[in-house]
Amino acid sequence: MQSQHRMEESAELNRTARPGVNQKTSSGLPDAMLEHRIRSRAYEIFEQRGFRDGQALEDWLKAEKEVLRTTSVEASLPKH
Repeated sequence: MQSQHRMEESAELNRTARPGVNQKTSSGLPDAMLEHRIRSRAYEIFEQRGFRDGQALEDWLKAEKEVLRTTSVEASLPKH
């Protein structure tokens, strides 16, 4: 019974902690698209470091910073 309650709490946290796939982030991109860009860039950084383990968080944070900076610049450009 207790494990069922924990599973329900976990499911609720997952629903509320992350926006839905179709919701847009402050960058104007759907969150799934933004996450994909960050994930891809983090992998590129990992690849550039020679696939050495131990810096996944640093790679992710660097990728996130780069992608968000690029995305905010794109969002500020005039639309044609």
